[in-house]
Amino acid sequence: MASATLATISPQELAGLKRAGKTVQLIDVQTPVEFRSVHAEGARNLPLERFDPAVVSRETTASERLYFICQSGGRVSKAGELCQAAGIAHVVNVKGARRRGKRRVSPWFVGRKRSRWNGKSGSPPVPSSC
Repeated sequence: MASATLATISPQELAGLKRAGKTVQLIDVQTPVEFRSVHAEGARNLPLERFDPAVVSRETTASERLYFICQSGGRVSKAGELCQAAGIAHVVNVKGARRRGKRRVSPWFVGRKRSRWNGKSGSPPVPSSC
């Protein structure tokens, strides 16, 4: 299967959507252990190793955008391929939300690096990996 070409969005753009009152379907494809350790506020954990695009398809509308996140983007690409093969067209990678290979994360994550930022006021800083 060829690598999926996914739309991308920055954490700041995603925060802007949340502030504007948009409903954001954020799917985290990390393992459950990684997710419990640190994850984006409001994200739903659907680990890649158990990811079923048919379930996602049943729970969303054809025009709804799905925002995917993981530690470095590799699993998002694989989830995107699965979604696109299943006919789910609107898959978006939240790029640069976590710094690759480091524990430091954007302030809209919860877990080890708890944050008071709720996505409704201000913007998270741009991670250095963007």
